[in-house]
Amino acid sequence: MFMILKNKWLSFVLFIMTVFSASTYAQSVTTASGYADGYVLRATQQGNMIKVDLRFEAQVDGYSGETIYQSPSSTSWQQDFYVEINGKRYPLSIDSEGKYQAPESLKLTFCYNTQKNPRVGSWRGIFTGPNSAVDTINVALPNLPLIQNVPVSQIH
Repeated sequence: MFMILKNKWLSFVLFIMTVFSASTYAQSVTTASGYADGYVLRATQQGNMIKVDLRFEAQVDGYSGETIYQSPSSTSWQQDFYVEINGKRYPLSIDSEGKYQAPESLKLTFCYNTQKNPRVGSWRGIFTGPNSAVDTINVALPNLPLIQNVPVSQIH
């Protein structure tokens, strides 16, 4: 009897953990290896600037890491990095020095133990969007599936 209750309790705990971990980051994608997920931490808009922060977490112990992108060509910067709003694409912003406002590369690192620290990478990009308030966006990065229906918070 005790073993049956113990097994049911463990099943319930695992179910609850799965529900809460999945709902913590509603907008997520799996990397090409299938062993890490990218999550939208936040997307904010101030004026016509939209800032997107992503976090990547390993899904298996011993994850060896992977390169999502490295030193994109100018064509890739223009075509593969964008936010989509109502079917229209908006590019990464370019700073005063002519550099795109995103990291030159996105390399995910090794993870020994997903229970202790599953984080294997992060990414931040700033996009030039419309001046009007935006509710949701889709986010595109090279070598990742489109991250859809990302809610955007307004900063005034």
